[in-house]
Amino acid sequence: AVWVGTYRQDTQIPVGSATQANPNWVVTNIGSVVLTATDSSPGSGLQRATYRWDNSDIDNGTYFTNGAIITIPSEGSHQLRVKAWDTAGNTSSVWSGMYQQDTVAPVITANKSSSDWVRSSLGLITISVSDTVPGSGLAVAKYAWENTDVLTVGTSVSNGGTVSIPGEGDNCLYMMSVDTAGNRSLLGSGRYKVDTQKPVVSADKTSTVWRTTAIGAITISVSDGSPGSGLKSTKYRWDNIDLTGGTAVTNGTTITVPNDGDHTLTIQADDTAGNISDLWQGKYKQDTVAPVI
Repeated sequence: AVWVGTYRQDTQIPVGSATQANPNWVVTNIGSVVLTATDSSPGSGLQRATYRWDNSDIDNGTYFTNGAIITIPSEGSHQLRVKAWDTAGNTSSVWSGMYQQDTVAPVITANKSSSDWVRSSLGLITISVSDTVPGSGLAVAKYAWENTDVLTVGTSVSNGGTVSIPGEGDNCLYMMSVDTAGNRSLLGSGRYKVDTQKPVVSADKTSTVWRTTAIGAITISVSDGSPGSGLKSTKYRWDNIDLTGGTAVTNGTTITVPNDGDHTLTIQADDTAGNISDLWQGKYKQDTVAPVI
């Protein structure tokens, strides 16, 4: 009789893998990941294949067939593992790949900004910078005064870092941050308007002695320190310290004494920040009439 025997031998291990693995962070959605599981031909054929995210227990992973499509579970850094078995009992090596996705830009802000003038020092300004969790983490954060090209010319700062305004006046702070994936925050900005200096007022032609000729035009001078918030109002009044009923003037305005006699001129100004000048007073003594004998 003819004896027939079948001999089946499969010494080749199957192979499992996946597409789009990347050790680097990406700022766009990774999208579809294609799983691959193959057994060399001629071979015993695949028995099963599994995958698992962020867990080394691949034997208890999720079953899949060759060409299956999956997506990463969420933003962040994830490790995918793939393993395959064939009918003969050969087991593939565990394939693993990194998938690091961060599509969210960091956020940077600063406190104490003000669109209105203040007349006291603002002190230290605190900068806050954060990257959404899970994210790639902050790579750099910078700020610059009066310059929007922050990443090129700015000064590095960390979350909670403090800065001081460069000086009195209308200052603009610009900020930007970048995360490890390369996402850039929006260009942050804030105005810091500080004026602690009082305006200065005066008038010419004052005299503590009597004049026998008309004093003529008296020029009022008023100024606000530079850089300052700018003058808001200036008033003067003759022979009355209560400027509530005073007359409004501007720098360079000329006035005349009301008549012959001993007069006191009072002037005061305030600026946009609310600083009030010292009360200025000057004497004007005019007598143009000769005595009669």
